[in-house]
Amino acid sequence: MISEYKLSNGQKWIDVGNVNSKTIEELEEKYEVPNKFLKHINDIHTRPQILYDLESKIWLLIIRRVKNGKHKGLFQTWPVAFIFQSSAIIVVRAENGFGRDDIVQKVTDFLNQYNLKTMAMVVAGMLLQIADEFLTVLDEIDDEREKLEKFENHPNDKKINQIMQLDKSVLYLHTAANNNETIVKELQLMSKDKDDSFKLTSRESEHIEEAVMALEQVGQTAEMADGIMDRVTNAYNNVLNNNLNKTMWFLTVWSIVLMIPTIVSGFYGMNVKLPWAENLYSWIWTVFLSFVLIGAFLWILARYRNK
Repeated sequence: MISEYKLSNGQKWIDVGNVNSKTIEELEEKYEVPNKFLKHINDIHTRPQILYDLESKIWLLIIRRVKNGKHKGLFQTWPVAFIFQSSAIIVVRAENGFGRDDIVQKVTDFLNQYNLKTMAMVVAGMLLQIADEFLTVLDEIDDEREKLEKFENHPNDKKINQIMQLDKSVLYLHTAANNNETIVKELQLMSKDKDDSFKLTSRESEHIEEAVMALEQVGQTAEMADGIMDRVTNAYNNVLNNNLNKTMWFLTVWSIVLMIPTIVSGFYGMNVKLPWAENLYSWIWTVFLSFVLIGAFLWILARYRNK
């Protein structure tokens, strides 16, 4: 679905809420978006970047936006494209990847709040909302991580899988946040270039700067979350290794304990003369001797472990 909103000075904000073959065709024919840009827009794996088409003099800015909720157990990101034309900005945000999406209403409220309806303000509003979405998801991940930290030295397979999924999610978000910050800073530098066609007023520059600061905060928060997740993952690994060591110690001790009666009975099974071998209660002696040797072994082992 493509919607148009009027901005100041005859400018337009064209919102593309769903990407399919029909909207791609309309963008190319009606809005004259270069074909090489459409390939990036239609690719959900495209990375954050800035491109310029010299022939049409159109800019393309792509950043990543976090999806609502989990998908296959992971928090994922989705590309959002900003196409800058001479008198219009086209925002391709792929609503089909987000379910119910209210970002258009939030950006509209942002424009009305400052009474400045320009293409740059649309970008600033979008970036601020995207940054806020990142922070909300990172807070949600932090809450889930705190719950998973309470494993009481016995993490089960479900918790291990959950912590792995969270670790992947934080990695994806951290990478996307850093790339977003880098690209938007590049856009900000371009606006200060006297020879560049992308110009900002002082008020627009202030709001773009605010968006850059918000993205920097997202990057710092994601970096901190990534570091904490590494510590939690290492803690899980240490606990699992410790539990494995305890299991191996237990099996080793009892394999030795069970081996002692076999050795004793093996001696008395040989066809040679041994002490008490011909006694009526010789089997009691062998059992008693086995218990004595087992007790001595366990006593020595206990003394060794208590040092």
